[in-house]
Amino acid sequence: MKEILVDRKILKIVGNGSVSFLQKLVTNDISLNKYSHNYLLNGQGRYLFDFFVYTTGNNVLYIDCYDEQVEQLSKYLKKYMLNLALQIDYLADDYSVVYCKSSQVFDDVLFDEQDPRYHMLGRRVAIKRESNVEDKSDNKELYKEDKYNFSIIDGYLDMIQEKSVVIEYGIDRQNSVSYDKGCYIGQEVVSRIRHQGVIRKKIYKITFNSIIKQSNISSDLYDNEGNKIGRICSSWQNMAIAQIREEKFLMLKDSTILHNGNLGQVATTAWQHQ
Repeated sequence: MKEILVDRKILKIVGNGSVSFLQKLVTNDISLNKYSHNYLLNGQGRYLFDFFVYTTGNNVLYIDCYDEQVEQLSKYLKKYMLNLALQIDYLADDYSVVYCKSSQVFDDVLFDEQDPRYHMLGRRVAIKRESNVEDKSDNKELYKEDKYNFSIIDGYLDMIQEKSVVIEYGIDRQNSVSYDKGCYIGQEVVSRIRHQGVIRKKIYKITFNSIIKQSNISSDLYDNEGNKIGRICSSWQNMAIAQIREEKFLMLKDSTILHNGNLGQVATTAWQHQ
């Protein structure tokens, strides 16, 4: 099974020092990981962008990011290039990103890698747009099914730009941060929270009794007594990804919550234990 991810675009960074340049900005270690999921933070450790990076080893990087962030991300990166001999190219007209749950053979592949955030996810493949796969998606919501079944965090969909503290979203459990690499923007905040050992907000999966209206970021969640316990990050069909204070979750009666009149069952995520 496969799906064309129409909301993804490709940026290319090329030039001497491209890896060291991006390494100083992102949460993950792109010098050790050929393919990785990364966050780019502000100085307060709060979310700005998230994207996948494919490192070729010859001073060329490919960035797989949300289409609505690609222009803003490109401008942000150029601000830090200064006098570096680097170039950013926009490859949206050249490549598409395909999400696959079974073995596929494609022509003109730029990269073909397992999604590193959780082992049950599929592969992400960048192919030439002229490929005949363009009009042959088997399931146009294949990625959404996995995202909400496994409660996978996508910063653009689940976080609030310049407000969300990324470590409260389990990004370490989803292999999106390295604690062993050197400094990056926002690293002090992430490290301090980690070493304090107290992360009160966690990500949970909610399954509702019926299909709910798609929720916007910051849609509040309540227990059955009307007390606010957290927020829905995003939702699809009868499933939602939620950020809830752990002590509030532990106090829930029968692990049920209320959202806009809909009853839902809250559960911990499988990746919290990986």
